[in-house]
Amino acid sequence: ESTFATVRLRTKVTKGPAEPRPLISPALRAPLLLVILALTTVRAYAGVIVHDWPYLRGEDQFSHAVMTEQMMAHGSYSTYLIYPPGFSSLSAVICRFCDLPPLTLFPVMAPALLLLTTLAAYALATRLWGWEFGVAAAALSGLVLVGPYVSFAGGLYPDLTAAFFLMLMVVGALVSLYQAPTLRSGLLLAVVGAAVVLFHSVGTLYLVVTLASVSLVCLPYLLLWAGREGRRIALAMIGSLGGLGVLAVAYAWHIYHLGTLLSKHASTRSTVALDVGSQSVLKASDLMSWVGSPVIWLGVLGFAVLAASLRFLRRPAQVAAALTLLVWCAVMYAGSRTALDGFPQRFERDVGAPLTILGALALVLLLQSVAQFQLKPSLRLARVLAPAATVVVVVIAIVQAGSNMVSDSSPSREVLPRPVAQAGAWLHRHNNGGSIISTPDMNRGVTNRAILAMGYYTGLQSYPWSRLLHPRSLPTAGTRPLWDSHDVLRDPQSCRSGNILARQDVRYVILYRLGNEADFKGFRTDPARYRVAYKNPDVVIYAPRSPTWCRTGVTVRAVG
Repeated sequence: ESTFATVRLRTKVTKGPAEPRPLISPALRAPLLLVILALTTVRAYAGVIVHDWPYLRGEDQFSHAVMTEQMMAHGSYSTYLIYPPGFSSLSAVICRFCDLPPLTLFPVMAPALLLLTTLAAYALATRLWGWEFGVAAAALSGLVLVGPYVSFAGGLYPDLTAAFFLMLMVVGALVSLYQAPTLRSGLLLAVVGAAVVLFHSVGTLYLVVTLASVSLVCLPYLLLWAGREGRRIALAMIGSLGGLGVLAVAYAWHIYHLGTLLSKHASTRSTVALDVGSQSVLKASDLMSWVGSPVIWLGVLGFAVLAASLRFLRRPAQVAAALTLLVWCAVMYAGSRTALDGFPQRFERDVGAPLTILGALALVLLLQSVAQFQLKPSLRLARVLAPAATVVVVVIAIVQAGSNMVSDSSPSREVLPRPVAQAGAWLHRHNNGGSIISTPDMNRGVTNRAILAMGYYTGLQSYPWSRLLHPRSLPTAGTRPLWDSHDVLRDPQSCRSGNILARQDVRYVILYRLGNEADFKGFRTDPARYRVAYKNPDVVIYAPRSPTWCRTGVTVRAVG
């Protein structure tokens, strides 16, 4: 049962809303959804199968591969913490079940995340208004919306899961709580909401800001103006959010070591300080490329319609659900307009999630208006304008979907080059412990984390010079390993580099021949310290000979 009565445009307000005729037969519900899911599958897998296989586009996939490998081997990855352990734990379980390494599993599993987000949009819109709205939301999310594919193509799997799946499930759990404020619905909200903390730190920011804003808007209304039913919903909401907060803090305390925030020199506090205000706010017009113009304009129309309909809603559950959607959308857009949250560009890409749900409302309303105005001969102008506007909107959405299918099926520049993959396979075969150092960028969109993932190493990471000067989202090891990598790559013959090689137990140094991020001559002209262990047209791997400590001009051979 949907939260609201089925929405349709009326020329006048009547006392008893009559049940409108469905736009399409309910028998077509499953076939339509299957067609949408099939087209979404083609969009997700076409580029991977035709151009990428056996590799996968996306830079951050290698970070997830490293973390998954560490979860499989040790049950944790404390020295390589970049993301919370939710996605890596889940992928580790799947890897064990399938007996496949992460980089072999991801080309099969990762594109399917787009199907997950499509089903989430369908479930939430169906819960709110009915299955016709759910089908429209699925079509907009799977075929028209740009953001989820951008996250997939960049390897941002936890962000994709948190922003376009879990957050929709959190809003759906809130709506369920409004409908039936029971212990079951309260526990559902607490468990689903806290799960966001396990998947992504920016998703956690979305969760905190959204739920705080929803509470500030909905609770006063429910407690003061919604009568007995409203107070019952408010008490259930307070209890559920309290349980969510306790569970989320417990997760975050373990993952981020929140106790260190009390320390004056806490690394967590320093990391947060680096992120706040460090990312620029994009121009408002850039929202088109992150979300897609049809979703934006339909979402804005749906926002206006839902805001205008508040005065006609009578039940507290209906009002609270409408306010929740409006606040969620407003918070996400506001987050994209300020650098204070540290991630305005993430907010801008992920604002497509609430806009899709509101866009589904607007799209079905347009279609309903066409059917209604055609039945009223007196409304001649409306009988012409409504179909024309609807056709324009539908055509633009279809054009956007077609453009997405073509562009997403094209080759990606962020695919692992074969020579780098061969070098990584060699490292895997010769992995005898210790750590490695490699040049930061192996190819456009492929960083040194690709070498770490393929060689089954966790360090040392390296950053380009510009990012090293302005670091963001640092791993738990901090900046020292990053500077150590930079010093060895830029000045391999110095005494300092010898100390770093010994202290960090560096077994191999990997150089990408096509880059300019290392002193290639320094490595090549010092065979006494660096032995060529492997090379191909793009990559050369050096093995340091007997790492040494250098002290006051005296060289001492390292022990252990």
